[in-house]
This record gives sequence, C-alpha cells and structure tokens, in this order.
Amino acid sequence: MKKIFMLCVLALVSATAFAQDITVVYQGRSKVNSKATSFIKSEAKSNKLPYKFIFKSGLDSINGDEKVLVLLNTGREEGMDPEIVKFISSSKNKESIILLSFYSVGKETFVEVVPATDSSIGVDEISAASQWKAGKSNPVRHMHEQWAEELFAMIKIKEAR
Repeated sequence: MKKIFMLCVLALVSATAFAQDITVVYQGRSKVNSKATSFIKSEAKSNKLPYKFIFKSGLDSINGDEKVLVLLNTGREEGMDPEIVKFISSSKNKESIILLSFYSVGKETFVEVVPATDSSIGVDEISAASQWKAGKSNPVRHMHEQWAEELFAMIKIKEAR
C-alpha cells in the first residue's frame, strides 16, 4: 500500500514538474478578466490538462520567449485594445499568440474562431460574448465551455510545434 501511495505521489509530482507554462496576459483588473482567468483555471483543472497557466497583468510583463501567449482583449463592444494592436504589430513571434476577445453585445451568446491564416492581424483569434451567469447548465455556460475548448485545442497545436 505504501509503495502504491509513493508511486501516485511521484506521478503527480512529475506531471506537475513537466507541465507546460502558458502565459495569459490581461490588461487591468476588470470583472470580465477576473471571470475569464478563473474560468480558464477551472476548465483546465477539470479537464486535467498538462498546462501551468501563468497570469500576468499588462503587456510589459511579457518576456518575449513564450511558446504560447494568450492575450485577453476585454471590456469593449467591438474592436481591440490599442495596446494589444501595437504589441501584436511589433511582435516577431506571432505564431505563439492566441487573442481571446470578449465583447459586450447585448444578450447574444456566441463563439467565433479565426485561424491566423484568416486573421487580419496574423494571429489565432477566439471571440466570445462577455456574459457571465451562474449555473452549470445554461447557454452562457455552454458558450464559455466552447471557447475554452477552442483555446485548449489551439494551445495543444502550438505546444506541438
């Protein structure tokens, strides 16, 4: 019994030690940013993903050598944060970037995915409504599960490179 316990502990420690770091950058401490980062953490944990998410506030906190970089664009009805546009435009490593945008568009729930090849800014993009509701089974929850699934799929592809 003791050996089995030790093997389980060793497996858990090695899985944690080899977890891939994924940097998620948000601009400011808004409610949407808080909800989105919390949702990413909980979905990654419930899906037992081998990633260690590192959340950073502000684009100036980025090292520039991230294999995968998720940028949160939040708090807008449409369009992008000018600082994010500037950062992406000057980036020499666009293939590492995933832009995750949350837009307030009334009561709509939607998820839109645009691969880098079709993106006007040259990065993979995921857009969703910024609505948040409590409860495990509702259209808003389903929408968030959908964008999280797309995000994790993109991360997996970028990690394989």
